[in-house]
Amino acid sequence: MENKKTRTELRKDFNPLQLIIDNQPLSCWLKDKDGYYLAVNNAFADYSDASKEYIIGKNDFELYSQEEATIYVTSDQAIDTCRRQKWGINIQ
Repeated sequence: MENKKTRTELRKDFNPLQLIIDNQPLSCWLKDKDGYYLAVNNAFADYSDASKEYIIGKNDFELYSQEEATIYVTSDQAIDTCRRQKWGINIQ
């Protein structure tokens, strides 16, 4: 009975998308349609100088300077407009 409960709890906490994001060596993030962060990996958190927990639920204007956030939002809008993927690499 205890073993079944443990498996059920593990399954509840299992998030395959977060596992994929976490295992990327470069900065990786997922935003909703309104630009709020849904998931980020450790590389992204390190680049942003913030914890993953702090970043999740915020948008670029809450994390970066006005100038930097505008660049990121403009880039996101361009992706949304052309409906193509864009890969970005943060060089530290």
